[in-house]
Amino acid sequence: MAQPHPTDQCMGLAALTLTAHPARVRVSSPVALVATGGSGHYTYLLEPGGSSGELVGSRFLAGRTPGTDTLLVEDARCPGVSATAQVSVAATFNVAPVRAELRPGTSFQVETDGVLGSAMYLLSADGSGATLSPGGLYTAGTREGLDVITVRDTQSGDEAVLQYEVRTNARLTGAPAFLAVPSGSSVPLATRGGSDRVNWTKESGPGTLAGGRLTIEPGAAGVAVLNAVDPFTGDTARVSVRVLDELTRPGLPHGRLSDAATLVTADFDGDGHLDRRWGSARAT
Repeated sequence: MAQPHPTDQCMGLAALTLTAHPARVRVSSPVALVATGGSGHYTYLLEPGGSSGELVGSRFLAGRTPGTDTLLVEDARCPGVSATAQVSVAATFNVAPVRAELRPGTSFQVETDGVLGSAMYLLSADGSGATLSPGGLYTAGTREGLDVITVRDTQSGDEAVLQYEVRTNARLTGAPAFLAVPSGSSVPLATRGGSDRVNWTKESGPGTLAGGRLTIEPGAAGVAVLNAVDPFTGDTARVSVRVLDELTRPGLPHGRLSDAATLVTADFDGDGHLDRRWGSARAT
């Protein structure tokens, strides 16, 4: 009797597809993976790179680094059958500057990051007579006052409220402009006026600048001169940090390390009153 021909279980199946829901998320957000077609038995894989996220079954958790992740599904019963999907991972929703003290007529582009849909800008309060373009170009008005801007992500619904105080005498200055610290220590740098985003650079002198903090190495001396630049207003300010080397001057030793003396109290002369005797041993 003739034997029946074996059947190929992978023939005639629908094409394998993979879909990520949602396809664009923020860092540390979950994504559901949906595979269709094929044999119905799937294995999910995550290609290296991207946001450095984590894959658990058919659920992907985006990492903390913005980027693009590529996910792969393989048919567990049909070798060589696979499909891919990509997930775009954006930074957390962020708008800058949030606060600022500006002179009349100052103009800059409001910056956004981590927007999943599109950014919508609304001038909620117009104290200075300011203008705001649909794309987020802000221009302070000609009078003093408070301008309030609301920025909204049309997809996620996230909002940020920005407050810009317009003053005729507004300017960027160090807070304070002169500092003094001992060597071997560090000091945070600050400004007032301008926006809340300032870039620092060191012009001269000792110390290492990192993250808005100046660290002075032990034994250093002199004056460090630093410059602050407001990326939105273009204003600059200078801060000087003097190293107090007099606080670290070495002590001047005196005497001998082996010096010792003894204090004794007793009634040595028999008059009924305590007497004191102090002295050190003599070398023989």
